Amino acid sequence: TRLETKGSTALYLKTGIACFTLFAAAKPAQSFINSSIGLKPGDEIPLAASGITAFATGAAVAVASSPFDIVKTIHQMPNTGGESSTMAVLKTNYTKFGLKGLAADLPIKTVMVIIGWGAVSAITQQSSTVPEYGQALFRY
Repeated sequence: TRLETKGSTALYLKTGIACFTLFAAAKPAQSFINSSIGLKPGDEIPLAASGITAFATGAAVAVASSPFDIVKTIHQMPNTGGESSTMAVLKTNYTKFGLKGLAADLPIKTVMVIIGWGAVSAITQQSSTVPEYGQALFRY
């Protein structure tokens, strides 16, 4: 038997883009939200601030990685050759369906990423207080 790797390029791109977006968006989103609600270094971080940060970063991840998730799914469907490149599938989807072809099921993907990122954020939050700029404080 042969190992099926249909859609692997799109999967790796999706994962890489998701990770990059998550880490690139998390700190600016958290800093913006903390300053918007008036938190200063040493203040307790309210659950609402963590939730809003999870929402913002989760939405950014879903939007950035969704087109590659669609390509991966198309490549993995039965009776599709999977021979088309990732970029060719993206172009075809956009040509046929417009932005909907790049963002199918985006609302549900966004909700799922927000829930997942919110849970991870709550479990791994490094600090229960707002850290000084450039510092990380640990709860334990």
